[in-house]
Amino acid sequence: MRKPQRTSLGSHLEWHGNKIRVVVRVPPSLVKAVGVGKLKETLPTANPRDAEALKWAVIARLKKHLNEIKTGKKGDDLIKEAFSWRESIEAEQEKVAEGEIESEDAILDLVMIDRAEEIEKVHGPIRSSLFAAIAQGRATPLAYLVDDWLKEKQYAGRTEAAFRHGIRLFEEWCHQAKVAASVENITKKVAGRFVTERFISQGVAPATANKAITGLRSYWSWLHQRGHLEDDRNPWAGQSLKDRMRERRKAQREPGEGDKRPFTDGEVKTLIEGITKQPLSDFCMIAALTGMRRDEIANLQVRHLTECTIKVPGTKTANAIREIPAHPALKEILVRRCEGKSSSAYLFHELPQQKTDARGRGAPITQAFTRARRDLEVDDTPEGSRQSRVDLHSYRRWFIRKAVQALEEGATGFTAWTIADVVGHSKEDGPLPMTMGRYPGRADMKALRACVEAVRPPKKGVTPIS
Repeated sequence: MRKPQRTSLGSHLEWHGNKIRVVVRVPPSLVKAVGVGKLKETLPTANPRDAEALKWAVIARLKKHLNEIKTGKKGDDLIKEAFSWRESIEAEQEKVAEGEIESEDAILDLVMIDRAEEIEKVHGPIRSSLFAAIAQGRATPLAYLVDDWLKEKQYAGRTEAAFRHGIRLFEEWCHQAKVAASVENITKKVAGRFVTERFISQGVAPATANKAITGLRSYWSWLHQRGHLEDDRNPWAGQSLKDRMRERRKAQREPGEGDKRPFTDGEVKTLIEGITKQPLSDFCMIAALTGMRRDEIANLQVRHLTECTIKVPGTKTANAIREIPAHPALKEILVRRCEGKSSSAYLFHELPQQKTDARGRGAPITQAFTRARRDLEVDDTPEGSRQSRVDLHSYRRWFIRKAVQALEEGATGFTAWTIADVVGHSKEDGPLPMTMGRYPGRADMKALRACVEAVRPPKKGVTPIS
């Protein structure tokens, strides 16, 4: 009797009996350390659609485990032990300096050398030398403190991912160039050689290179700040690349010509009428009539909405977490998207789980919107530039511009500071930061509603004056 044909599965998934499991291939260089060629984990479902949603968290966890083995950050007990020796030896040296003990009584360094000899017998001379160098404070593996640095700095997801990528690029280059990959070994000459060989020689765009260099510079500043490096001379200072072509284009433009800008009313009308596919159509309407950021909208859950207000979860700063009135023109969309859902369900349930935190939940919307915008010929790309001056964020700029225009035309019930409260900008960065920013707090709901309702979507069939 022929077995029933099973539904085909997506990447990283395979059938295991009546269940579905996640499969992550182990890089050849790590097979010996891991002991297997593939890591596998069974999911609590036999439904391919559910498995597709659940797999990303498992993939991320398994890849993180492999990365820990590769970098020696958490899975390397010898490196942990070496850092423990370093702390003990440094504490003993401080006691000698302060006269608490005599120098001839300081024996930890000698005991550590005996321990290094034991390690050499079991793990070989390379591991033994690394152990001794770390314990004596002569070496700190490049990536060992990256997680601590990023945890303290709390960069946004995309920034963190870019900085991690920069550290990985530098580690890989050190390995290829046979440069000892420890933070103490990196001089300005080594940093300059990396920039030349990895970016300049390979024709990497200055903006891309500078992102990695900025991360490395920030990491070294933190290492010095937290006492992991004595030398306060940052080898990455002054290493950024100048984009001569961009500077020439900028010099030839009129003031403001190359800057990102709001949509015109005509462009908003074209987009409203031309974008009909879901969920993009609803997403764009909410962006236009709330001024919310992309991922603020993408992360909205049913529990964030009441009949009249939207509790914005925020994605950037404390100012971004706010409650704003729901625009009357959005009532049908919001009611429809909440209907029949649990309080924890996403308003835009169609958006798939992203592989990493660096790709915000709204990333697929940006891609879909860019295609739709170009199809509708809503574009403003200056000659010689790679980017258009209008993008999804232009809805937010348009909302702010329309609120400002309303004030200029005599609207009452709200102020310029109210606009900042609606869109989640800091009022303390503007004029009268104490008087109008910190002391009065946020505007009340009546003023917020006046601001939101002052922004009106262009009417279909009527061509607005832009």
